[in-house]
Amino acid sequence: MQYDYSPLDSTVTLVDVNNLKKAYGLEVSETTKIAIIVLFCLFVGPIIFFIFFVLLSIIVGLIFRDARSAIAPIVFILLVIALIILGITQYVKNQKKAWEQKVRIYRFAKANNLSFNISADGPSYSGMIFNIGNSRQAEDILGSKSADFIFEIANYNYTETHGSDESRYTDRHNYGYIMVDLNKKLPHMVLDAKSNNVSVFKQSISNLPTTFDKAQVLSLEGDFDKYFKLYAPKEYERDALYILSPDLMAVLIDHSGQFDVEIVDDKMFVYSSTYFNFSDIESVKKLFKIIEIVGKKIIHQSNNYSDERISTKSIDAVSVPGQRLRSRIPLLIAIGIISIALTISVFGFLLPLIMTGIL
Repeated sequence: MQYDYSPLDSTVTLVDVNNLKKAYGLEVSETTKIAIIVLFCLFVGPIIFFIFFVLLSIIVGLIFRDARSAIAPIVFILLVIALIILGITQYVKNQKKAWEQKVRIYRFAKANNLSFNISADGPSYSGMIFNIGNSRQAEDILGSKSADFIFEIANYNYTETHGSDESRYTDRHNYGYIMVDLNKKLPHMVLDAKSNNVSVFKQSISNLPTTFDKAQVLSLEGDFDKYFKLYAPKEYERDALYILSPDLMAVLIDHSGQFDVEIVDDKMFVYSSTYFNFSDIESVKKLFKIIEIVGKKIIHQSNNYSDERISTKSIDAVSVPGQRLRSRIPLLIAIGIISIALTISVFGFLLPLIMTGIL
């Protein structure tokens, strides 16, 4: 299908942004605007005036006592004020840019007969990024309207909380994803792209949010292993080789070599470890090429697939061993757990000796 990408480069005005917010019920009501103004006048305004008055008093006092000693405090105060103004300005610019992008994506969807949603709570997909963390949310969601070929492109984020009490902190993880409905249930497979892994002490560390058992790694012919590490359930090696034919492997290398790919149940997911940049037309074209070429190729290749372990081949199902890959505890976490356990054990052994004066 040919897509019209010109809306992604169109001019957006404040009126356009307000109209989009209004269409999705996100505009600020007049009552809310009045409430914000009243709160500002009652609380924020006097606080700002008080801070300004105090700072001005300090500056004047320092100048009259010793002009040279006043330079450092004045510079520091002005720097703090400048940083605050800069932070507020940058936030406003980022918000403006984000909403302008949403308007362009909305126009793109309308011009190409696609569905669009500004945001939605975490999709209930089986992919590895959708079942971990909290506050899961998809944004800038583009989708097909045709029941014959279903796909979705969106940005996605979730949070993870670490530590406890005073040391607690929260991480936010951002992804871009493509979902293509395959119309057929397939064995669980993950293609871990090597190009987006992290290098630590010259060792390549996977950026996948889940760590899979290495016994499930399957080596394929040609140069495929240079680009991807393939995980397939044990005893499903032949099935994986059937689905990932040489021509499909070539397509994956050419069009999705920088992304991780997961096939689970009846869907294919393509993951980016950062948000998709919808303001870059060439990047968006690449995403739709993945859908049109890789997605349709996998659908075609798997049309005649059936799990021989299922007694009735007409049933669209995969037996339990092939439905999910086995995961494992990451090496660093395992080392950490063992270290903590050994420390506690040693401390528990030495404490009585220390208390009794033996040590």
